Amino acid sequence: LNFVLRFISRLLSAMSMRVLAVLHPLLIVVPLLTMIFIGMCFITPACSIRGYLSIYELQWHCLAWKVSQNSLPEICFGVLWLIIYLCWAYQHVKAPKFSADDDVFDTITTLLNGLTIEQSLVVYRVSHNKKEIDDNHWSSDEAEVDDGDLRITNDEIDKTVTLYICATMWHETRIEMMQMLKSITKLDKEHSLMLIERRRSDDIKYRLEAHIFFDDVWEDQMECGRAPNGFFQTFFHLLLELTQQSAENDRVLVNTAYGGRLVVRLPAGTLLFVHLKDKQLVRHKKRWSQVMYLYYLLGHRIMDSHMSVEDRQLEADNTYILAIDGDSKFEPSAVMKLLRLMNAKNEIGCACGRIHPIGEGIMIWYQKFEYAISHWFQKAAEHVFGCVLCAPGCFSLFRASALMDDNVMHKYTKTA
Repeated sequence: LNFVLRFISRLLSAMSMRVLAVLHPLLIVVPLLTMIFIGMCFITPACSIRGYLSIYELQWHCLAWKVSQNSLPEICFGVLWLIIYLCWAYQHVKAPKFSADDDVFDTITTLLNGLTIEQSLVVYRVSHNKKEIDDNHWSSDEAEVDDGDLRITNDEIDKTVTLYICATMWHETRIEMMQMLKSITKLDKEHSLMLIERRRSDDIKYRLEAHIFFDDVWEDQMECGRAPNGFFQTFFHLLLELTQQSAENDRVLVNTAYGGRLVVRLPAGTLLFVHLKDKQLVRHKKRWSQVMYLYYLLGHRIMDSHMSVEDRQLEADNTYILAIDGDSKFEPSAVMKLLRLMNAKNEIGCACGRIHPIGEGIMIWYQKFEYAISHWFQKAAEHVFGCVLCAPGCFSLFRASALMDDNVMHKYTKTA
């Protein structure tokens, strides 16, 4: 019986019915048993408990209570006792306030107590923080000696992460380009407000940088030779419209080995790098664009840097890549949710968001059903069983150290 009740309590908690799963053992069982006991002794003409216990050869001497003419004090005392008990039970099981970075999970006592079954069914909410730092023992600037080398570390710098937004584009429409650029500018504005206002103490401090890899953007022209095509011109005018830039000092266009690169400073200060790929110089399509930004951001900027091995490992652990498509639309809160999850658990290498298609028409109906099955149900089941087997490239957050592990990035460059 205790095992079945514990299973039901855990099931209710897993279904996010936390109020019922947490409070029903203390708020229902004890008052209910008290009311039944009083009712059997107060309402019945004779104590019926004695008759029930005599079947099992047990003795119980109890006289039926007499109804008093003035029962108001007893009723008030009972109501007061019930209110005090409910307040105590709520304070006992009430979860403390957690920050957005805490890893919160529901737990239940491991002890199976047959005498107090209802008390052993209470579900508690606790948190498991990734880092526990004793401020009295460690200072903000600390020195570590490792094999005779003195190394100075700073907690504030170590906690600052780097977020790269990497989008892949091809022949998107103007509407798709607009919604993707609006999402990036929203995140740029949110990042600027976070740095200026410091609105919440649990905000993750991060550096933001955006990269767009534009496939098949060059064409042959009679007068200019190889020049950007109409898709890039649409993108460029839309970018100027959204960023409201008129000064040429805020943007730079340079030639590269793979085509060209446009650097634009967004209104809130984030740098946007638009990589213009020429399919005559480099492999085109989405897979090879992902290979390009993986080796550029992780291989060139981290591995080829002049930092020590420990600093490079620390930089890789605190660097994240947000992979999106050219038609993706997202809110800054969705990015922060993934970032807090990755920052709270070091063992997670990748986290994907719950995506769904937008639009109208019969094909959108079919796509919504397909996404609900493959992304919501299948990937959720894979997460419960152990690991998500395939992270979609339209909205997934990757940890740099996981991608830089042995034979991960190199394996991705090989075709099946």
